[in-house]
Amino acid sequence: MLTIILGVATFLCYRKYTDTEKSLQAELANGAKKSSEADRARDESNKLKKDFIGVSESQRIEDLSTQFAEDIKKYGGAYPPEAQFYRPLVEKMFQTIQKKDKELVEAKVGNQQLQEKYEKREAGTNAQFEQFKETINRITEDSKTHEESFRKDREQLTEDQNKIRDQLKAAQKDAVAEKSTLESKNQKTDEQLQKTVKRAKELVKENASLTNQTMDVPDGEISRVNQRNGTVWIDLGRADDLNPLVTFAVYPADVSNLGKGAKKASIEVSQVLGDHLAEARILDDKITDPIVPGDKIHTPIWNPGDKRHFAIAGFMDINGDGKNNLELLRTLIKLNGGVIDCDVDEKGKIKGEISVQTRYLVLGEEPSAKGDPNGGAAYTKIKDEAESLGIQKISLSDMLERMGYKPRSHLVNFGGGANPKDFKPKPESGVNRVSSGNVSEIFKPREPPRSGAGGAY
Repeated sequence: MLTIILGVATFLCYRKYTDTEKSLQAELANGAKKSSEADRARDESNKLKKDFIGVSESQRIEDLSTQFAEDIKKYGGAYPPEAQFYRPLVEKMFQTIQKKDKELVEAKVGNQQLQEKYEKREAGTNAQFEQFKETINRITEDSKTHEESFRKDREQLTEDQNKIRDQLKAAQKDAVAEKSTLESKNQKTDEQLQKTVKRAKELVKENASLTNQTMDVPDGEISRVNQRNGTVWIDLGRADDLNPLVTFAVYPADVSNLGKGAKKASIEVSQVLGDHLAEARILDDKITDPIVPGDKIHTPIWNPGDKRHFAIAGFMDINGDGKNNLELLRTLIKLNGGVIDCDVDEKGKIKGEISVQTRYLVLGEEPSAKGDPNGGAAYTKIKDEAESLGIQKISLSDMLERMGYKPRSHLVNFGGGANPKDFKPKPESGVNRVSSGNVSEIFKPREPPRSGAGGAY
């Protein structure tokens, strides 16, 4: 039994030894394997540090982590998180380097082109410089030539100036003597001119008296009157060179000086019937003082057997419409047998000239008062000439009154040339009118013709 027990114990011990030996061998093999893997891992780590990262094999992982964080922050901070590792960072840097290399190549090519252009430009500039240098040399030579010519001309000019100075001194002496002679002649001429002007005025007055050129003497008288037809007959006709459309002012029969009398009516010649007979229509008269046979007639324009000459100056507003009626005045004078020697057109230009034959100067409003400076100068000039020749002046209104002119119709203008007097205010509807106190002559009580000056008897 002991033997069996020893055998069993021995078997059990051997078996345990065997299991332990196998376990030890397995552990040794596993330890060798782990050691081998550790060596390989250590070699790979050292290779990674030395060959790939480029640091010492002895550098610790903590130091490498700190270095890695600094490198990523310094070189890869601009990249996204997934690219903040060495390999993506290297790729990004490589791509950037390639891009910069390409730009560098392009820059070199552009620089080469610019260099070639610069060389061509330098070549052209050198040629231009040589040409410019040649031009400067030529100009310098020309300048010397001109300078020499200028020097000669200046010497000649100085010599001529000296001659002219001598001649001027001699001329001044002659001028002083000539001035004395001319002053003496001018004094005599002025004296003769004053005598001539004085004589011209005397001739004008003498001519006026000889030809009955006065505005205060009647030209004729009324022979017969037909009030119903508005017609009169006068003692002027073909023998007196009377023409139709001549207008006359009518004055009372007992007025000898028309300049002091008042006009009582106006007539216009309608037809010439005989040598000293003509028919005329009544333009206007007064019921209280009608035209009667023997009344005197007068016009400053027409004169029996003679044509009166006129000068016209100023703004001629005949119809009271605020417009210049110069052309209408010309027509009136010509229709009445007058002659226009001188007038001023609408542009302020003098047409014709005043002569000794000019008898009257018809004056309208001064153009400067109407905002026409050009017409104002001509207006003043004509007035001065008329005064120097002693020509009688008459206003436009006075002449129209004396010739018996009456506007045939009144025109109402619209727009910018409208006359405010044509548009009087009207009373409101439904409001009773109030008398102004003025009664028309048609509705005034009639009185018999008065006697004496200005009356019919």
